[in-house]
Amino acid sequence: WNPSLDVYTVSINDTNTLQNLTSNLVVSGNCKFPTVYDTGGAANQVTDTDNDEMDDQWEINHFGTITDKDGSGDHDGDGLSDLAEYICGTAPTNAADRLTLTITKSSNSAHLKYETVSAPTGLDRLYDLESRTSLTAGRWDPVNGETDIAGDDSEHVVTNALPQNAEFFRLKVRLQ
Repeated sequence: WNPSLDVYTVSINDTNTLQNLTSNLVVSGNCKFPTVYDTGGAANQVTDTDNDEMDDQWEINHFGTITDKDGSGDHDGDGLSDLAEYICGTAPTNAADRLTLTITKSSNSAHLKYETVSAPTGLDRLYDLESRTSLTAGRWDPVNGETDIAGDDSEHVVTNALPQNAEFFRLKVRLQ
């Protein structure tokens, strides 16, 4: 089970540019952006009587029922499916509640920051930070020491030296 969502990538170089692969949005300056989601097979570890891959109790907490939503909708209109909101631990009824990776730069460092969210009982929400040097080609490589970061409702900050050339980052989150 792997929801299909846009992939957003940030380039850190002398212009600190955000580029969206699906619409070619380019923003300069410090950026916040949505990220990549994966369930990691979590559907088998929660109560999901309506088979929509979202935990029944989570649906009741946010929608009041389990029969009204199937995960494919976007209840709050923020561009993320309700299923993606479940995976990320964000509120599907609040468009302002989103998983974000914020990247700022100082004279010689890039600072990548994101909030981790704890998972429902019996699951783990894990984060992976990846990078590559080309926006459109090549393999995404894990940032050293930044894989399988457990969600614990805290801010996570990574500081890297500024690269000589462009470097693109993405943040992935999964439930397992």
